[in-house]
Amino acid sequence: MKSKLIIYSIFTLIVIILFASCRGEAIVFEGSEIIHLTEDLIIEEGDSLIINAGVEVKLDTGVNIIAYGSVLIKGTASKPVILKGSDAEFGWGKLWAKGECKELIIKHAIIENGQVMSYDTKNHFNHVHFKNNKQLKWDDAIARFWHGSVLIENCRIDGINKGEGFLLHNVEKPVIRKSVFTKIPDAVEYISCTDGKILENLFLFMKDDAIDQNACKRTLIKDNKILYTKDCGMEIGSENFGSSLDIEIYNNLIVGCPKGVMVKESSTVTAQNITFYNNDISVEARTPKDSMNGSQLVVTASAFFSNKSDFFVDNKSLLDFNHCISDSLLLEGKANETSNMSFEDLEKHQYDLIFEDFPEVSEKRKKGFVPIWIGKFENF
Repeated sequence: MKSKLIIYSIFTLIVIILFASCRGEAIVFEGSEIIHLTEDLIIEEGDSLIINAGVEVKLDTGVNIIAYGSVLIKGTASKPVILKGSDAEFGWGKLWAKGECKELIIKHAIIENGQVMSYDTKNHFNHVHFKNNKQLKWDDAIARFWHGSVLIENCRIDGINKGEGFLLHNVEKPVIRKSVFTKIPDAVEYISCTDGKILENLFLFMKDDAIDQNACKRTLIKDNKILYTKDCGMEIGSENFGSSLDIEIYNNLIVGCPKGVMVKESSTVTAQNITFYNNDISVEARTPKDSMNGSQLVVTASAFFSNKSDFFVDNKSLLDFNHCISDSLLLEGKANETSNMSFEDLEKHQYDLIFEDFPEVSEKRKKGFVPIWIGKFENF
């Protein structure tokens, strides 16, 4: 480990310059000190960095933590670890886990105006709150992962609609669940990932898509709430990486988006138990003119309420509706219906649907005839 550390204790100022190259060394930050990094902190292969509960680390603009050894950040709910820039406007650099780093574990931490990058590492984030007000470029992600394993749960990103959120490349079985994303474009994007899951997340007020899938296979997107994006709630496609195949979307709420679910570039998707409300176009399927295979979207047991248009499909794509209910038109397909409908209590953001023309709706729900979305959330 080679770096310069300036440590501010509560009572006195201590300047410590450490030069160490001992293999297997554990560098531990603990106690109530504020640790100020003025140049890159490098964790050598075989060493580890441990940051214990209650520690605050300030980093100068552009300063990084570069880890060839493992990083364990172990805050608690009452004493989170804080990583922030010494300059509030420009923030700091990156926490970068290189391929030699075996694991990057972050629990109960606040990361302000910095980014995470990880290559071929075991990653687990739990109760991590990312805050960004930097003017990130469009393709700068708050956290970016290549290969390795990724489990992100109970986390939050609050942004200013700059950059991207969690961007994953070539990860097998990634999971992002029970997290909140506000004002962060492309909040969750998988590229060339297989058997991933995106579960029980809340997405609010982003200037691009909420969820992107490019060249992915067998992703399960379940129990998410997406409200008021400026582009798609979900975009399933290629972006020059290849089509996404066998994507399953189940039991999601999509509100106030220009396009609820967009399937493009010869991708294949099944969607079941989705509630679409107040979108410009609820579902769309498109295929490039030069493609031999059409995009395919099969929608089952879903509700379309107060949208400008329920669907768009071009002449090369397949869009199929089964057991769906719309308040505006009878959708073509099997056993679809029309009905006046309302929400249980929209002002309180309780999105349980009431179908006025189906008093037997509860019984039909049990049979999977209409959406079984029971979505309630407060304080958004």
